[in-house]
Amino acid sequence: MEHSNTIQSFVAVIGDMKDSRHLENRKEVQVRLQGILDRLNEKYKDEIVSRFLITLGDEFQGLLSSGKYILDMVNEIRMEMYPVRLRFGIGFGQITTDIRTEMALGADGPGYYRAREAVELLKEREKKNRSVLSELCLKMDETHRDKEILLNTVFDLMYVVESGWTD
Repeated sequence: MEHSNTIQSFVAVIGDMKDSRHLENRKEVQVRLQGILDRLNEKYKDEIVSRFLITLGDEFQGLLSSGKYILDMVNEIRMEMYPVRLRFGIGFGQITTDIRTEMALGADGPGYYRAREAVELLKEREKKNRSVLSELCLKMDETHRDKEILLNTVFDLMYVVESGWTD
């Protein structure tokens, strides 16, 4: 089924496993991730416009109608995937193609461009070995740049607090 979009903003989410090539049990991790995504697709079905699915061996994506539950979703995935580390790019913006509700493939537009940009920014920050490296980054259009900076700063602070937690 396809979702026809008018001039509406969506929330595109792209998740990526860190250092996935070094995982000994990659297939098991992928099966576990798909199970988590399936549960999220059911639990948040009223918010999900295009179902989460694994798009590459170590990457997944989905499309939401709003950011209302985004932190809940991200935290559920992170906690259930631990100790596997993930990075999340969140892009707010339009989707300029038809949207397939059954899977987040084939859709395109600024929402996904920004989510991809956010993932790449996280990877770049990791390569530069910055001391504060949130695993979550969001990108918005220029008119919301102040909110984007504020939220990404909060994500960095959350990461600092979490990094002090013990198992």
